[in-house]
Amino acid sequence: MRQFYLYHLSLGVTGGALGMSSVSTMLTAGLSLPLGLASIGGAGLLVAAVYDLATANPEEFSVGRARVALVVVAALLAVIGVGLQLAG
Repeated sequence: MRQFYLYHLSLGVTGGALGMSSVSTMLTAGLSLPLGLASIGGAGLLVAAVYDLATANPEEFSVGRARVALVVVAALLAVIGVGLQLAG
């Protein structure tokens, strides 16, 4: 059951990081199609993760440990990348 929450929270963090990075770049560099699509995609990933957390049954979660670990590492890398981008 913990893997269910870890997986979906990590997806939400990844989506939030992607959206935040895109919006930050749009505010400094201006609007462009790739940045607009990235921000929409990040927001969509965040919304989908929150929706699954609210509506899905944790007992029916069937993603393996390796995939959960991969999503967690991706979320950590996304947060580090956004932090470096905003700091620089």
